Amino acid sequence: MVEQTYRIDMIPDGAPVVVHVSQYDTAARRLSFELYNGGVAYELPAGAVASIAGTKPDNTSFLYAMTVSGNLVSIDLQQQMALVAGDVPAEIQITGAEGKIGSANFIIRVERGPIDENSVISETDLPIFEQLVSDAQEAASDAQTAADTASTAASSVASIVPASPGTAGQVLTKKATGADWQGLTSLIMYKGFVSNSITLAQYATGNVAIDVSVPGYTPLGVVELLFTNTVVFTASRWSFNTARTTLNIDVVNNWKDSRSSPIAATVLYVKNA
Repeated sequence: MVEQTYRIDMIPDGAPVVVHVSQYDTAARRLSFELYNGGVAYELPAGAVASIAGTKPDNTSFLYAMTVSGNLVSIDLQQQMALVAGDVPAEIQITGAEGKIGSANFIIRVERGPIDENSVISETDLPIFEQLVSDAQEAASDAQTAADTASTAASSVASIVPASPGTAGQVLTKKATGADWQGLTSLIMYKGFVSNSITLAQYATGNVAIDVSVPGYTPLGVVELLFTNTVVFTASRWSFNTARTTLNIDVVNNWKDSRSSPIAATVLYVKNA
C-alpha cells in the first residue's frame, strides 16, 4: 500500500495542492488529507461524514465516502478517480446536521499510463505468461490436495474440464465455438467461467467469494470480471485463497443506494503435474 498525505484548508486560498497518481491506479494507493481551518486543525461536527468529489477530464464526476480520524480523512484510490489521464479538480466535502461545506479545491494529477487499459499485449511479451505458468506449477502440488477434497463443490464447474486435457504444465483455453482448442505459440490456454452475485449498501465495499476448484487443475489468474452494471459496481482487487480453490473479489458500490449485481469471472487454469 502506497500512502500519500496532504494538508488541505477548509478556507480556499492560494495555489491548489497537487496530488500525483498514475492512470488506472486503484486501491493499492491511499490518499489522506489533514484538514485545517485557517491554519488550525479543523474539528469535524459531531456525526458529520466526509466524502471526496471531483470531475474528470471527460466531464464525468465521482463522489466517494471517506474514513475519518480526528482531522484526518482518507480514501483508498478508486478506479474512477484515476481512469482518465489529466488534471482532476477535486474537493473534500463535509456533511453534517448543519449542512455541507467544501474544502479548498485541489488537483488530482493523473499521469497517463504507458499502456492503455484495453491494449492488446504483443506476443513478444509471452514470457510473462510463461512465468505465470511456472508460478502456478509451484503451487500445483499443494493445490491438488485441496482440489481433490473439493470434488463435490466442483461439480458445478466440472463441465469446463477439457475432454482432451493435454499434458502436465500446459495452459488450456476453449474457443467460443466450444469444441476446438486453440494455441498461442508454445502455450495452449484454457478459460473457465464462474459466477456469483453480491448486494451492497450505498457507497459500501464488500467481498464476494466464488468457488473455482476443479480437480486436476489450478486457477492461474483472472482475465476478465463482468458486472451487469459497471457504472454502479467496480472491482478494486481480486485474489485466490492459499489453496487456490476460492476466488475473492473486493467490490465497491459507487451508487447512492443499495444495489445488487451478478458477477462473472473468466479464470485461466493450468493442468497439474
